[in-house]
Amino acid sequence: MIPPYPGPAPPDSDEGDDDAEREEKPEDNPPSPDPKRDVPRGKEPRKSQSGSKRRASSQRSVEVEVQCRPTVHPESDVGPRSASEALAFTVSDACALLPEFIAWEDLRPDVQWAMRTGLGYDEAVEIMLADAAQHALFHRDSLCDMLATMMYRHKLDDTLWAKYVPTAYYVMAKVVLEN
Repeated sequence: MIPPYPGPAPPDSDEGDDDAEREEKPEDNPPSPDPKRDVPRGKEPRKSQSGSKRRASSQRSVEVEVQCRPTVHPESDVGPRSASEALAFTVSDACALLPEFIAWEDLRPDVQWAMRTGLGYDEAVEIMLADAAQHALFHRDSLCDMLATMMYRHKLDDTLWAKYVPTAYYVMAKVVLEN
């Protein structure tokens, strides 16, 4: 099982991977009979293996404690960037602005978004580290995804601009996490 956002995997993640491999190759690894079951053949409930595994995994819910809000939350009235407002650079244009030793995939999503608005790498990093409202650079869906990731990783206090985001976007991010 993969957690909804990067972070530590649940302790049973290896078992789920093995089950998936067994489902793909049933002829290679036939299921072994369970010696504990002494139910007559006619009385056995008929279930498909994949259905019972899905049911078992859906019954198993892992409670993850998330950070719902930053410790200090002064808020602001500024909302995110309008979805109709285009970004200045595409991902490939912004990648061209990176120093040679930095990969796009290694950047935080907020720095990526800042670079796509037309800022250079150094300026984007500096702005994202500033203690000011920066969420107006992001589209709403991306803002909610970033907030959800920070909530899951308990990084809201480490990301200074997050405390200025209006409460409504934290509520949306929590919905993203629950789904």
